[in-house]
Amino acid sequence: MMNAAYICTHNNGHPFLVLSYEAKIKLNKKLMLPSMKYRGFTVFQAVIIDYNLERFSLYPKDTEKITEYKSGEPLPLNLARPDYSNLPSEDEVRRIIKDKRMVII
Repeated sequence: MMNAAYICTHNNGHPFLVLSYEAKIKLNKKLMLPSMKYRGFTVFQAVIIDYNLERFSLYPKDTEKITEYKSGEPLPLNLARPDYSNLPSEDEVRRIIKDKRMVII
């Protein structure tokens, strides 16, 4: 969540999912919409809240108190949202994953 990147690790035979240009644009727009789960927050902030809850057992009210990012610690709600339209193109991903299967969504 710190930057827009694909994680190309061992995939157990499953194809890598790569976003099309249109899907990248839709993802950027969706992340800026109001969250239906956490009122008063965006979808991106809701992802941060859920991450902090799962990873650090930190409740939403406690996440609101975090004001700066420190490596290895819970994420702040004011974390800059990466621009997912900057993800590598299909051709760039093909070069990275070489002979593995890839699915464009």
